[in-house]
Amino acid sequence: NTYTLNGATIYGSPRIYSLKYTDPVAQAKDENGNDPIMLRYADVLLLLAEAENEVNGPTALAFGAINQVRARAGLSPLSGLSKEALRQKIRDERRFELYGEFQRRWDLIRWGAWIQTMNAAGRPRQEYQKLFPIAQEEIAGNKLIPTNNPGY
Repeated sequence: NTYTLNGATIYGSPRIYSLKYTDPVAQAKDENGNDPIMLRYADVLLLLAEAENEVNGPTALAFGAINQVRARAGLSPLSGLSKEALRQKIRDERRFELYGEFQRRWDLIRWGAWIQTMNAAGRPRQEYQKLFPIAQEEIAGNKLIPTNNPGY
């Protein structure tokens, strides 16, 4: 984990990659025989648990949905939590279960925590960056889109 740069020895941490979507026999990126999963049942269950908890509180439906995900992962079921405690457990479960599946940004934006989280991580963001810019080709090709998203 060391290398030399301009005569100085650089000590680096090991590079750890998720192998979730790799094809071990592919010789190039475009030969990857894996089709990444776009929506998983665990994602649906956790969204159901989140929505049910936000609307009706910690109901049997909310606990049942998150506990299905936890059971598959070999974790003990949850019960008897307050609305706020279950909300945090659901958020944590989404973070662990959907690691590397590009859901975190959208979760943080939905929860109103994206800017604060990114700033705390030393990757400052601004309010307008919650939206992506609209491609210029789309603006030019669609009369109903007169301008880009604010800030771009």
